[in-house]
Amino acid sequence: MKLVKTLTAIALVGLSTSLAFAEGDGAGKPKGNKGDGPRGPRVLQEHLLPLRVVDNLSLSDAQKTKLAELTAAFKKDAEAWDKANPNFHAEMRKARESGDKDAGKKLMEQRKPVMEARKGYVEQFRASLTDEQKAKLDEGLQKARERMGEKGPRGDKGEKKAPKAPPVE
Repeated sequence: MKLVKTLTAIALVGLSTSLAFAEGDGAGKPKGNKGDGPRGPRVLQEHLLPLRVVDNLSLSDAQKTKLAELTAAFKKDAEAWDKANPNFHAEMRKARESGDKDAGKKLMEQRKPVMEARKGYVEQFRASLTDEQKAKLDEGLQKARERMGEKGPRGDKGEKKAPKAPPVE
C-alpha cells in the first residue's frame, strides 16, 4: 500500500510539472520564465545564436534552413565535447560557487574548441545574409554581449558594479 502511495505521488509531481510547461508563456517554457528560452549553463548549446537576435533578422526560408542545419551541426559538436568532458559543468559550478576565478578561467580555456566551432558556424551563417541582415546581426550580438556582461551569461555575478554616472547637462 505504501508503494502505491509513493508511485501515485511521483506520478502527480510529473503531471504537475508537465502542466506547468503546457500552461506556460510559450511552447516549452515554464510559467514565469522570462526571456527567449531555456536557462542554465547549457543554454548556449541549444541555439547557435540568441533567439531575439535571429527573430530580428527577417530570414528567408533558405536562410532559416541554413541556420537550422548549422545549429544542428553545432549541437552535435557541443554534445560530443560534453560527453568527452562529463565533469565540466559540475567543476565550473564548483569554481563559481567557491569564487575560484583561476579555476573558472582554466575550465573556460578547455572549452575554447567549442566556442571556436560556434564562431565558425556563425561565420558560415553570416555568409548567407544580406548586408542589412549582417548589420542587424552585429548590432544584436553586441546588445546580447552587453546584456550578458563581459564575463559571459552570468555577468559579474557576485561583484558589485559601479553605478553609472548621471548624464552631463
